Amino acid sequence: MTGDPRNLPRKMVLSYVLFAGAYIVLSDVLLSVVVRDSRYLVRLQIAKVWVFVVVTAFVAYRMLAAQMSAISVEIEERKSVEESLRRQVSNLDVVHEISAAFRSADHLDEMLPILLDNTLEALNTPAGTISLYDTITGRLRYA
Repeated sequence: MTGDPRNLPRKMVLSYVLFAGAYIVLSDVLLSVVVRDSRYLVRLQIAKVWVFVVVTAFVAYRMLAAQMSAISVEIEERKSVEESLRRQVSNLDVVHEISAAFRSADHLDEMLPILLDNTLEALNTPAGTISLYDTITGRLRYA
């Protein structure tokens, strides 16, 4: 979003005051110079008011639509960032659980099932294995 959204009301009101003031003063001066018949002048002033209402409504609509579009984009971006943060927190929770389990385990044989269970849960996978490489025999063995 461009600029501080808290400035939107101030910008809209300032724009409205400047536009409305200029339109009213300039159109009144122009009509009083051009039109001499008072009945015709009243009709033109009523038409002028309706033109003013329609134009300012259109301008307000365009300004609000632009801001709403920018707000919508920002909301989607924030949702994406929030989801990314949730995934990161979830991953950190798994790392924390594994770390706590490792600290409580005395031997590798106790640690590996904990590691496998937490890894399968984090990956949302139903099955898996851990294989260890035996440097003496040059073979893999299931843990």
